[in-house]
Amino acid sequence: MSLPRFTAKQSFPSMVSDLVWRDASLHQALPSGIEPMYCTPERLRDLETRKNAACNQPRACNVGQSCDELLRRELTGVNCYSLRDQINNECYGLDAKVAQGLPLSTLEQTHLTEADTAFQVKENCSHTRIGC
Repeated sequence: MSLPRFTAKQSFPSMVSDLVWRDASLHQALPSGIEPMYCTPERLRDLETRKNAACNQPRACNVGQSCDELLRRELTGVNCYSLRDQINNECYGLDAKVAQGLPLSTLEQTHLTEADTAFQVKENCSHTRIGC
């Protein structure tokens, strides 16, 4: 199998989509509700499992929590955000879509919003932890 040649005028997502796997057996229902374009379903499931483990823990920080608890929650938030961002970009190419100004589906926008929320929670912990 030879790989297609790409011109400099092609966008990254179009280059990648020309190389995407097309094995029908891999197209299965996925937890996110949309099929990944740039990673295998197995890779997505692995990232989703790790994301769920991180994001389903208490992450919100409040004044009055111990410094150790604030740090633990901040680190959990960093992990949650990083995994959400990795899924969005590695599996769905959302960073490239946003950079190119391409329209996002409602579900894609939800994924970006969830990553942004995770980032804001982590940032709140960082600010709450000042003085520890």
